[in-house]
Amino acid sequence: MDKRLEKTCQYLITKAYPSYNKDTCGYCAAAVKSACDFGFETHVQKFSAAKNCAPAYEALGFKKVFSFPEQKKEDYKSELGDIAIIQYEPYGHICVKTEKGWISDFVQRDMYGGKIRDKNPPFAIYRLKPDKL
Repeated sequence: MDKRLEKTCQYLITKAYPSYNKDTCGYCAAAVKSACDFGFETHVQKFSAAKNCAPAYEALGFKKVFSFPEQKKEDYKSELGDIAIIQYEPYGHICVKTEKGWISDFVQRDMYGGKIRDKNPPFAIYRLKPDKL
């Protein structure tokens, strides 16, 4: 894995809450941004809503590799360092696939990180592509 992604994932693993807590969590966009700032040694553009963050990660070299519902969920095979951006109102959700699973500001049980999985929201997966390595 790219060293920048390794640093990003390790940052999330060490900083994330062990599980969701409504009093401490809800800052997924800030958590992923901070991790990428650390891992990529840059300042990722800040967005007020996770669902709108894609341009910031595209600027780092991430490319959209999967999009639901255009593609079937069972066709997606996650890789370490994948960034999921989930579309739902009002803010959406963002998380990163690490060796400890999907993490945002907390360690998640799956990519969705909560009850939004029941709503089957659209999402896109972004992956760091070799042309920026």
